[in-house]
Amino acid sequence: MWPTRRVYVAKLLELSLCAVALTFALPMSVALFQQRGMVTNEEIEEEFRSFKGANGQEVKEFYFNKGL
Repeated sequence: MWPTRRVYVAKLLELSLCAVALTFALPMSVALFQQRGMVTNEEIEEEFRSFKGANGQEVKEFYFNKGL
């Protein structure tokens, strides 16, 4: 059996590594990918292809947030 002190040190080290990963590694990995995406009207569903913009012209490109 491990002494109680080693168990506490191991848990503290594990908690510290998790905190560092969530604080630094996760935001950096999320930042690698673009947040906004774009599709043309040929790539979307049929019901949205004839969508008209505020000026009455047909929309050719749609932009969306990827929800990161």
